[in-house]
Amino acid sequence: MTEPERIELEIVLRSGDIAKVATPFVVCPHYEGLPLAGAAKAFDRLADSWLARALELGMISLTLGRIFPITLKQFVAEPLPVEMLLLVGMGEPGAMTADDLRFLFSNVTIAVEAMGGKSFASALVGTRRKEFSIDTAVRAFVEGVIDGHQRLVAIAAQSPRKGERLATTAKRVLSVTLVIDDERKFAEIEEAFGRTAEDVAAELLVTTRRGEPLAPGPGEVGDDAEERDEEELVTLLRVTRRSGPAIPGSRPEFDIYEFSAACDRAVVALREHEVSRFLLQRIPERLITARNPGLRDRLARFLQALVAPRDFEGLLTAADCVTVEVDEAAARIPWEMMAHRTQSGRTRYLGGQILISRQMRTAAGPPPSSPPPLNRQLRILVVADPASGELALPKAREEGWAVVDMIERACRAWEGVYDFRVTIRVGSAQDGDPELERRLGRYAALDGRFVQSAAACEPVEIAMLLVDEQFDLVHYAGHGFFDEARRAAGWVLDRGYRVTARDLFCVRQVPRLVFANACYSSVVPENAVEPSDGAGQRSRLVGAAQAFFARGIPNYIGAGWAVDDYWGRVFAEQFYARALGLSTKAGAAAREPDTIGKALLGARRTTFQMSGDDCATWAAYQHYGRAQDRLLARAGAPHPSSDREAEPPGESVAAAVAAEASAGEGRGEGDEGAELVYFNGVDAETGRYAVAPMSVAELGKIARARPNVGAFAVTRGEQARSFGLPPGVDYGKIEEAGWGVIFFEAASLDVADALKPLLDRRKAQAGALFKTLSYKRGEETREWRRRYNVTPGSLDPQAVPYYLLIVGPPDQIPFEFQYLLGVDFAVGRLAFDQIADYERYAASIVAYEQPGSAPINGKEVVYWGTRHPGDEATDLSATELVTPLARGVAGATPRLAKPVNEECAFAERLLLGDNATKAALVATLRGPKPPALLFTASHGMEVGSGRPHQREIQGALLCQDWQGFGRIGPDAYMAAADVPDDANVHGLMAFFFACFGGGTPDLDQFLLDPDQAGRLQPLAPQPFIAALPQRLLAHPAGGALAVVAHVDRAWGYSIRPPKSTAAQIGPFRESLNYVMRGEPVGHAVKDQFGGHFASLSTTLLSAVSPTAAAASRMSDKDLVAYWLQRNDAQNYVTLGDPAARLRVDALT
Repeated sequence: MTEPERIELEIVLRSGDIAKVATPFVVCPHYEGLPLAGAAKAFDRLADSWLARALELGMISLTLGRIFPITLKQFVAEPLPVEMLLLVGMGEPGAMTADDLRFLFSNVTIAVEAMGGKSFASALVGTRRKEFSIDTAVRAFVEGVIDGHQRLVAIAAQSPRKGERLATTAKRVLSVTLVIDDERKFAEIEEAFGRTAEDVAAELLVTTRRGEPLAPGPGEVGDDAEERDEEELVTLLRVTRRSGPAIPGSRPEFDIYEFSAACDRAVVALREHEVSRFLLQRIPERLITARNPGLRDRLARFLQALVAPRDFEGLLTAADCVTVEVDEAAARIPWEMMAHRTQSGRTRYLGGQILISRQMRTAAGPPPSSPPPLNRQLRILVVADPASGELALPKAREEGWAVVDMIERACRAWEGVYDFRVTIRVGSAQDGDPELERRLGRYAALDGRFVQSAAACEPVEIAMLLVDEQFDLVHYAGHGFFDEARRAAGWVLDRGYRVTARDLFCVRQVPRLVFANACYSSVVPENAVEPSDGAGQRSRLVGAAQAFFARGIPNYIGAGWAVDDYWGRVFAEQFYARALGLSTKAGAAAREPDTIGKALLGARRTTFQMSGDDCATWAAYQHYGRAQDRLLARAGAPHPSSDREAEPPGESVAAAVAAEASAGEGRGEGDEGAELVYFNGVDAETGRYAVAPMSVAELGKIARARPNVGAFAVTRGEQARSFGLPPGVDYGKIEEAGWGVIFFEAASLDVADALKPLLDRRKAQAGALFKTLSYKRGEETREWRRRYNVTPGSLDPQAVPYYLLIVGPPDQIPFEFQYLLGVDFAVGRLAFDQIADYERYAASIVAYEQPGSAPINGKEVVYWGTRHPGDEATDLSATELVTPLARGVAGATPRLAKPVNEECAFAERLLLGDNATKAALVATLRGPKPPALLFTASHGMEVGSGRPHQREIQGALLCQDWQGFGRIGPDAYMAAADVPDDANVHGLMAFFFACFGGGTPDLDQFLLDPDQAGRLQPLAPQPFIAALPQRLLAHPAGGALAVVAHVDRAWGYSIRPPKSTAAQIGPFRESLNYVMRGEPVGHAVKDQFGGHFASLSTTLLSAVSPTAAAASRMSDKDLVAYWLQRNDAQNYVTLGDPAARLRVDALT
């Protein structure tokens, strides 16, 4: 019997880039489900990601031993020494054995020799992820070559036509270049081949040698390092519930889950894990609904320990990116909410720590269809609240508008870089809502820019859009359904009109992403199953994800349980901010658009930080798809074209505030200087805080450098003062206190003529105590006093009346003159752009004060105060100012515990937080019986110095409609233009607690850089009065009596200064008390805020004087507290006649 010929195998060990080997074939084995890595990744880059896309689309199967040959010159432009790539399937991660590896290389040997090859290059398969030892991998490789050669000889013997060629091929020496990533392994590999060669010497002659190092690949030296995403190294975790007969000895109350995993450097073999069915049904629901953070952390850690085998726990917590491949049972587990405890004792949630996505493991699921090619154009369809009547979801409509606003911001920010095209369908066409029509009309007017079309929802038309048009992204907010019997899921477009995923996406090219914020727990049409428990909702999402995956949708985002409407909207905004490349950090340039995985991780983190213990919405949104996918190709541009940075909404309120305040972290909990001060006021263009939060230490430097007490010291020094009129003079009687008007020296006579009705009335009341005074340009307050023979603290109505009306803008008569005069006198100001406005105001006051007239106002005070989630400034004003004014100070003296309105027999209405909307404020002003008194507390709008519309917008009231940091549209704030002509403001007194609510100086008097020689920052080209109070005072249907508002910045910190056990609202409470008792508004402001300003200024003057005694010096914290309170008190001014008062006796 003839002995079989011995095979010759030459092994050449080389290091470097496998793509540089001069060989006909390169072998690239790869596991099913994992993203390309190693050699396969290197060739995929050369082929412009063609391999990755072919795998996604199911064109290449990677079942064990399957070989897919790829002629590289068809896909790679540059010449390569390699002719053909053999992509070889390794099967499921964790399931490969040494016999499988032997089978793999048996197939490779047959393929190479059958195609006439005598050499190929490969890595030492099975060692990169440490599936096998080097000895085992080498032996399986050699035995596979022997087996493949023998099979080829057998095939040749059975094939007369091709047998001779195959037999000749089989006699050649086979040369294999093994490319090893670490030369230190060469000796170990050579020894392993030597041992194996001895065992197979009868069948194979093995020789080994070392070759010259190859040139390093781009992925190894850093040329491509910046382009690589962190999430490219994906850990694949496969989890399925075992089906079939029970394992002998298993417990019936337990389910068995099969786990396997693989990552770039390791594979964990398949194993079975018992999980209590009872606990797995109940723990997720308790975790999702937990409000106590300690309990929630414990439940999250317990869930991970319950579900994941211990070695898999380490794999999860060490990964950067995890794809969980699940069946229906495993998909119901809230993987995103699993958690572990760090060495420092903190609880870390998977969904907030790593990029985590899901894949459905189902035999029925086809591979994804072809999404649109990734480029710099993004075609978007937004469908929100499509159903009518009782099925309407107003919050879904708000989400739709928020998403559209994000797209509009991205369009502006990336102008010339990306091309955004959005089709808007919001609200039902059957509703006939005027507000909906107005907003749709605004976007329809932008048709041809970034808006393709904007209209209300009509069910048939939406279905046609999805079929006829090609969209990269579809965002849906509305009702969803899932039919258990038919395993069909889709959306409810109206009563009786449900469309399934099959109906929606029966197209050749599906969207790249479907984001479906579909409500499965609200009212839905008949025949839709409605589970009442959380497990049912999670089951429904799993079914919906399967249904959309079955249509080939490559990425689907949906909520695993019922979410909070507000935080759901914030999550969507946060996701799109990142996916569309809008900056999320204060002071940072915009960045490249994130991958879907990174955008989701950022949205989860931010929503978690903002919502705190409020809800589990941050973890509800589950991603079925690939974390590495993008909505947009890389921009290749450093930043957007916008000259001012755009910020994403929502985050700016809480998370971006945290980013802005991050400089304060790490100072130590006991460091008083680390305490942050949050300022009132929001920039109208960026949507960020106009002034970022500052530490007490930083403000202390500014206060010491510029305490702003110089003018007060020059005017008053440390003189004693009475803070009142001479004995026997009743401030409530103009005939005793006097009334005067101060005109600018060069004022137009037309202004005096326009005010004549008011001046005549006050002259008749004051008699000899009526005075017409003047102010000379540049005149200081002390010089003015000297000219009229009055000294600080000494009031003589016969020299200068107590009530003084300044007439003229602040560029003629400065704000500081009004501040300092207001320490002793009841001062008001009128400043209009039109002579007719002076006429209207004068006529309104005279008409209101006529004894025979009946005021239209009710005897009511309305409190309107915003409270934005995560916003320290409005939380402080709502909690420590508005609520105590409206409800009384809890635990205080009996008088303070009672609301001020009760003391004055006024009715009260509180519009706080979510009720403090723009619509509510407009409705208050338009009511048939408006309140006599309106008190508002909110952010004021700030516009950059000299920017367009600064005068119109500065000081407008930011309403609860504000959706967070980012460009602020006019729907979010109440400006002068928003006061309708049919408003009923005649007879109104208004108090505005808001930055710039009363006016704006030309220079920032307080927030300067102390290191820049006291340089003041410009606020406006010239000082001006805010437009909103001007509009109220000169309203065509009858003006307000007066508006008390803030010039410059409002300092909410002063409401509760350090070491105070309760809010310091005395000046606000008592001034409102005065007004509701019918006292003149100017006296109320002067008596409370003027006196407070003088007292605090005197204290500060002593504290910052270089000659002050040590006992007078203050710590930074005390100094800042006094400084901020003093600033707050100084800048409240009365706009209007200071002698105006409510006719309390005539109010009903």
